[in-house]
Amino acid sequence: MDRAGGMGVAEFVQPDQRHFSGKSAQGSLEIFQIGTEIRTRYDFPGASSGWRCAKSRGTTTYFDTDKMQKDTTTEVVRKPDTVIDGAPVHAYADAKTNGELYVGAQTGLPRRAVDPAKPATADPYDYGAPITITPPPCGWDIRARDRAATGQSSYS
Repeated sequence: MDRAGGMGVAEFVQPDQRHFSGKSAQGSLEIFQIGTEIRTRYDFPGASSGWRCAKSRGTTTYFDTDKMQKDTTTEVVRKPDTVIDGAPVHAYADAKTNGELYVGAQTGLPRRAVDPAKPATADPYDYGAPITITPPPCGWDIRARDRAATGQSSYS
């Protein structure tokens, strides 16, 4: 996902596990959520080191496709087919928002979604890949581990 000059990678394991790691010119952010357990680490000037741990009020499913199908109806405009990372895709646009969706011509799976209002681009991939999300312990400082592994005296 790319948003306002930053770049991030998100992993999802349904129904309730997610990991996000993002970086921008201002710094970086990493979030783990498994069930109601949330771990967050910010690496921005002035941010405290280590992991902040919290509990959410409940668990959520990131992509509730049943709700999407019931609540979302929009007019779609077919755009010309194109290629993303060497793979042919069918292109569609939301007639109201100009948001774009690219679907793999051979797989039928979403390949790219573009939201011009944010602006953000998401490139889903590795469907069905085995992903294990293991959050760090509370208070653990990943930057200290990284500095030790590379011999750096400060995190950059």
